[in-house]
Amino acid sequence: MTIQQPRSPGTEGSGTTGLDSTSQNTAGRAVTGHVVDSASVIRLHPRRYSSLAILLAITVLMVIVPFVSGAYVIGLLTLILIFSVVNLAWNLLLGYGGVFSFGQLAFFAVGGYTAANLDLHTSLPLWLTIPAAAVVGGLVGLAIGIPSLRLYGPYMVLFTLAFQLSLSALVSTDASGLTGGAAGLGPLQPIEFWGLERQQATLYVGIAIFLVAYAGIAFLLRSPSGLALLAVRDSREAAEARGVNLFRHRVALFTISAFLTALAGAFYAHYVGVIVPTVLGLGLLLSLLAMLMLGGLGTQFGPVVGTFVLVYLNDRLSSTEEYRQAIWGALIVVVALLLPGGIVGTTARLFGRARSFLEDWMQDGSPSAADDTVDGAHEGSPNVLALGSSTVDLADLTESPDGVLERAGPDQC
Repeated sequence: MTIQQPRSPGTEGSGTTGLDSTSQNTAGRAVTGHVVDSASVIRLHPRRYSSLAILLAITVLMVIVPFVSGAYVIGLLTLILIFSVVNLAWNLLLGYGGVFSFGQLAFFAVGGYTAANLDLHTSLPLWLTIPAAAVVGGLVGLAIGIPSLRLYGPYMVLFTLAFQLSLSALVSTDASGLTGGAAGLGPLQPIEFWGLERQQATLYVGIAIFLVAYAGIAFLLRSPSGLALLAVRDSREAAEARGVNLFRHRVALFTISAFLTALAGAFYAHYVGVIVPTVLGLGLLLSLLAMLMLGGLGTQFGPVVGTFVLVYLNDRLSSTEEYRQAIWGALIVVVALLLPGGIVGTTARLFGRARSFLEDWMQDGSPSAADDTVDGAHEGSPNVLALGSSTVDLADLTESPDGVLERAGPDQC
């Protein structure tokens, strides 16, 4: 909570003289029957914790988890990190860029299959195969983004979804050995370093990839290019009128999103030890969309929250496989109707309203301060005026040349 510093007398006011029935306080709000002392206004500013601080706290907890939990919890957290990166990349397109791309899993599969082929057919170390697979995914994203970003609305959705479904069919029926057909490719070398246990090492690499993705997206959104993307999302015509190159920015965004998604796919392939065509299924795409909407589309931390909640619920619902997609579909409908901003967006909106109410309450002295009048200012003291929880003797007030009432004396508020 901060207290507004006193200002020079006579610099504020509505220009009214005497005790007019309506005078203006520093916020410009009409207060009936009040002499408002501008320097006594108190504003409430709750401490704001940045998403970066929360992110670092969660990261520290994840680093500690392997020492206090078993393999099951470590594996679940690793999956959460992988799909959080995918959702962060998809949110960059869908939430911030306004690009309705529904072929995100195609780049996930490109990253996974590229990493698998490099691991099985070359002598490159794992620390090169994963970044190389991400670069290949980014280049594929560039090649797909150039034609698809000339489309809008349902045409964009159909183009990207058709690309994913076509890739799924090609991968499943391939007989050349490039993708392994329906059986997939594997086994792949596990992630090991520094003598750590395999799952512990995998979790730490997952944390590193997640932090790189999150920090990179946060930096991008605060850069001039990110601001241009937000302007395009909010009003494409207005952004173009101001000289923003819509196509160039969206192609760059598409490429970055594909790169991060392929990075997650390459890491996933080494984590599981095999890559199969099921990663291109519509069921997984629907699950990712539900995670995005539940957490908050167009919010920086929403994809992480939604992924954490739904990956955990998905694990709990493992015994109801036949109903899982129906549950995700129903969840998307419910969130769209009741929580259009998702968990993060709705929570931020509620906190904003609560903060505004508390600021107004502190500024006015009490919620009913506007109902106080001069007639009932102070019982038995006709020369005393009530100001919220304090009183002012009218004899101590003087009128400045510009008509503002001031409290005489060196201790005026």
